[in-house]
Amino acid sequence: MEAWMPGRGKWGEVRFPSTLCDYQADKQITSTSNCTDYQSRRLHIRYRPSTESDAPLPFAHTLNGTAAAIPRLLVALLENGVQLGEGEEKRIEGLDLPRALKPFWVGGDVVGCGKEKGAIRWV
Repeated sequence: MEAWMPGRGKWGEVRFPSTLCDYQADKQITSTSNCTDYQSRRLHIRYRPSTESDAPLPFAHTLNGTAAAIPRLLVALLENGVQLGEGEEKRIEGLDLPRALKPFWVGGDVVGCGKEKGAIRWV
């Protein structure tokens, strides 16, 4: 899988780290952790094994997974869509956002406040 990495200024391959060395070298866009039965004990989530037994029902093991890290997605949209003006101060003039997100947008077509206001353009 590839993802745009604004910090690198290029597309990069995303691999899931298998060791600490891999983790430091690659960029992570998703994560999953095995919570074993910690969460299911608090939520009383049990399962019925396929074999019938008189033993108490065991607690299920849970995964805590992030398919898309929302803060990372927002930062990527802002970094790639911001339109800066000319000059030394480079004030924000606008923001280009994907047209597909418009139905989910709450608010007007202006972003920023005070002197830093800019128009949102749906592209």
